Amino acid sequence: MPDLELIDADGHILEPAGMWRERIEARHRDAAPRVELCNGKEAWFVEDHLLLEARREDNRGLGFSGAAGRTLEEVRDLKYVDNPPGAFDPNERLKVLDGEGMRRAVLYPTTGLFINNGRIRDGALVTACARAYNDWIGEFCHASPERLYGAAAVPLHDVAAAVAELERAVTRLDLRAAFIRPAPYVDDLPFNHEVYDPFWDAAQSLGVPVGLHPAVGDDMPGASRRFGIYGELPSQRRLGMGTAFAQGLGNPIDMIVSMGWFIFGGVCERFPRLKIVVLESAGGWIEPILERMDHQREIFGYDLGHLSLAPTDYFRRQMWVSFDPDERMLAVTAETLGDDRIVWASDFPHPDAKYPGSGDEVRRHLSALSDESQRRIAGQNAAALYGL
Repeated sequence: MPDLELIDADGHILEPAGMWRERIEARHRDAAPRVELCNGKEAWFVEDHLLLEARREDNRGLGFSGAAGRTLEEVRDLKYVDNPPGAFDPNERLKVLDGEGMRRAVLYPTTGLFINNGRIRDGALVTACARAYNDWIGEFCHASPERLYGAAAVPLHDVAAAVAELERAVTRLDLRAAFIRPAPYVDDLPFNHEVYDPFWDAAQSLGVPVGLHPAVGDDMPGASRRFGIYGELPSQRRLGMGTAFAQGLGNPIDMIVSMGWFIFGGVCERFPRLKIVVLESAGGWIEPILERMDHQREIFGYDLGHLSLAPTDYFRRQMWVSFDPDERMLAVTAETLGDDRIVWASDFPHPDAKYPGSGDEVRRHLSALSDESQRRIAGQNAAALYGL
């Protein structure tokens, strides 16, 4: 195998329990996210309610947030502070990278994925949470600026505020991406609606990618809510309407629809330098879905007169997709769609992360490809995507 520089395109941190209240503006301190007990288990609260209502009947505590490499039984009663140190502390995270044979990592949040939460009543609180998180992750990455890079939270429910925060995060905090969930933010309007255009224009002008990152829950108008696949009650979970359904099937459904908004909806046409990366939803479906989109454009082109390119061409020009280390379709997709739009991600320290062994696993799945393709997917593509 060639000497590969592995870059984790979507690792995660765990926000310290007191971070939000310590960092946020004083007027929002009482309502800021905080860890409290619910039914005897630790849970995140915001304002006067649970951050994610569907966890009210859950028998897991926040120890599950960092369950990589552990069984459910091992973490059932684990305290949040006892999660892996590499999730909270940058110097400990470097030890994780070294142990996995990774050179660099781009970091996304955990609780921060939910701050654009449809149940938070105060929009100004959402914006303040984004600023607090970005300040914290900026300092986290500053501990090793050549190896750790952060993605910025943006309050997209308020597009003007999202633009301002993106500019601050990139120009002042040196964050390398923005993340949003693959669901409508403003009045259930899809991403191709003109209301979002100032944000796409800002991301394009700043040269930073927008990461479409799912978060399991029914607080946003995505697949989990529309199809009722993230049940709140134990009886629903026994029927399979829980995390496995929502993450296993809901995440790719939301991504396919969002990709349609960006491509069929004309966002990529209007903003040809905008960079979009599809995260944590598997990647093997990308090539057949694009093939189908190309076919539909040929048959029903009268619906798509606003497009100058085939869907696959838009993807190859300005989109990327992330694979898990153990996805067998990674090498197949590289050979059929091309190797320059594929990155990989560890998802450490989340429960579904392959740990320890992510680095070895991705090397094994890349070994069927040429040396050049291996180098691109292992790290070069991520470096180009995030401007590392």
